[in-house]
Amino acid sequence: MTTLHLGPDPLVSEASLFSYLVTRPTGRAVRMGIEKQVASCEGEVLTVLDFKDVAVIDYSCADEVVAELAFIAVGPPAELETDLRGPRRRFVLIRGLEAHHQDPIDSALRRRKLAVAAELADGQSVLLGAVDESEAHLWRLVCERERIGPEPLAGELGLDGVTIIGDRLVRPIEVPSGEVRLDGTRARWEGVTVIAGGDRLQTSGTLSDVLGSLASEPRTPAVEASVAGAKLDLDALLGPSRNEIGYGRIAWARLAGRPVEGRPPEEWAAERELRRPGPLPVSGRVAFRVDSVLRLPYRLSRVEGVLLLERDRVNLTETRFAAYGGTGAASGILRLGEVESEPFRLDLALENVRAEQYLAQNSPLGTLISGSLTMDLALEGALDSLALPLTQALNGIGRFEIRDGRIASNPLTDGLLRFLRLEDVRELAFTRWNSPLLIREGLIVLDGSDFSGSELVAEMRGALGFGGSMDLGALVRPDSTLARAAALAAGAAGEVIDRYMRAGGALELALRLTGQASNPRFELDPEAMQESSRGVLEEAARRARDSGEAEVRERGLDMLRGLVGQDDPEPEETAPDTAPSAPPDSTAGAGEPPASGDNGGA
Repeated sequence: MTTLHLGPDPLVSEASLFSYLVTRPTGRAVRMGIEKQVASCEGEVLTVLDFKDVAVIDYSCADEVVAELAFIAVGPPAELETDLRGPRRRFVLIRGLEAHHQDPIDSALRRRKLAVAAELADGQSVLLGAVDESEAHLWRLVCERERIGPEPLAGELGLDGVTIIGDRLVRPIEVPSGEVRLDGTRARWEGVTVIAGGDRLQTSGTLSDVLGSLASEPRTPAVEASVAGAKLDLDALLGPSRNEIGYGRIAWARLAGRPVEGRPPEEWAAERELRRPGPLPVSGRVAFRVDSVLRLPYRLSRVEGVLLLERDRVNLTETRFAAYGGTGAASGILRLGEVESEPFRLDLALENVRAEQYLAQNSPLGTLISGSLTMDLALEGALDSLALPLTQALNGIGRFEIRDGRIASNPLTDGLLRFLRLEDVRELAFTRWNSPLLIREGLIVLDGSDFSGSELVAEMRGALGFGGSMDLGALVRPDSTLARAAALAAGAAGEVIDRYMRAGGALELALRLTGQASNPRFELDPEAMQESSRGVLEEAARRARDSGEAEVRERGLDMLRGLVGQDDPEPEETAPDTAPSAPPDSTAGAGEPPASGDNGGA
């Protein structure tokens, strides 16, 4: 074997091979000798395997020598950096092939889905391995011209029977028939049928600067295309997924630092082959419109939008869809690259979707909350190589509103109702629940969350952790049925409250909610309670005195004053009513996840 230096071009490492290449140990020994020689070279290296003296080669040797060297040549830099060869580009060329060499080499390459350029003994150049017809046609065109740059092309390229395979595809993408017209440096196609996972899609478009990547200073080709179809079943194309575990629940579990059904979110992401894409080979614009898209557990209909492509990013724009019984719109940017994390931005709007369906597929809440959900949310942060969000990098702002819904029995509302001595109530119905929200430093911050129902009216401020921790202040005003039940449970004080509320008054209980949503703690907030109840007590006392009713009313008022820490019933100047606020700093230490479980939030 000799090594030749060709100035600014790659180093050329030429290997003269044994006459008989049979058995895997023989092939491994030959390859290791070649690798050792290549490792001593600096810069880019072209390895030339000369078969002119090889009488016999079997499949095992072809796999160990040719396929393995080709695999190393196309391997990712991070993988190459782990051995002596270093992070450099490598190329492999086969020379002097006879007919009896081609079959074992071609089979070994195809099994690994690789391709290698080869020069036959008669001087003809071919591609061996996993090569489709369009690639073979382009290679023949290059060989005929001996060298191809960005100079004009002309002619037609047939796509009949083309199949596209990939590591993540369980079924190949097929092009039964089609034609690409080459005109100058541009390729154009019209109404070409593509079969993906058994579903037929139609595509039209142009690809400019087709051979720009072959120029001495490579350029990125630009695409302008459209794709449309009736259905796209991604499960059929990429392989079935577990119905109940979607990306939303996996991403939420990462943010919460909790397992999903006993398994870490990273394990779920790897099983579903979630991966942040690397740099793109083209730039441009692709418009898409598909009537139905399936990737369990997600089912979207009337999907349309535009992808703006750059080598290092993808922009999603003008995207609309129907799902969960309502409609949605989305836009965003995802940076592409090989580093550990890359930034992203997502703007999501939902209108009149079924809250129980959306939350069950995208959060640990399951079907706890039902109703008609409208939401606007803007997120920005970073995704790791598994396309999962990084908790501390995530920031967001938005607002949600749920109408005509119910909250099913759960530890948080059950504890609240027990605290109010309303154990007989199992579900909370509401007409409207809305709130602005902020996401920062691993917390969801609520600033004025209003809950209005026939049984309970409340306003909440404070912070929730993705893992279910909470530090909330709440002003709770029992109303209607709950108010009468609360009055009966409160004895003499309740009689005063009941009379006052029947006359049109309102009582607000100031509470503080801490701990975990799965094991909450409730307590009265004395300062906030004093402010919110002072006027109620004074008005109730006045009405009792004016009506001539006796001591039982005063005893009830005394009990209620004691409950909130008021000793003096005389009116005095007060500050306006304020809801307790639990800023993010007050929740330090409250964000630790519980020992187990996936259902952190309520």
